[in-house]
Amino acid sequence: MSRSGYYHRVAEDLISRIEDGEFTPGDPLPKQIELAASYQTSRLTIQKAIQILITEGYVYVKKGNGTLYRPPKVRP
Repeated sequence: MSRSGYYHRVAEDLISRIEDGEFTPGDPLPKQIELAASYQTSRLTIQKAIQILITEGYVYVKKGNGTLYRPPKVRP
C-alpha cells in the first residue's frame, strides 16, 4: 500500500496491528476519539483511515457496537 496522506499511514498502522494479532475476530477497534488522541490527529483522519479498512475488508461497522475486526476469509 504505497499511498500518501496521514490517514493512509494510520490505516497501514491499524492493518499492521490487526495482522499482528492485537485484535481477535469480532473485537471492536478503539473508539474514533481514542484513536484520534493516540495518533494525535483529527477524527476526520481516523474516519478516512477506517473507511480504507472497511473497503479492504479488515473491519465492518455494526450500529451500536462500533467498528469491529472482521476475521480473514478462508481461502481454498
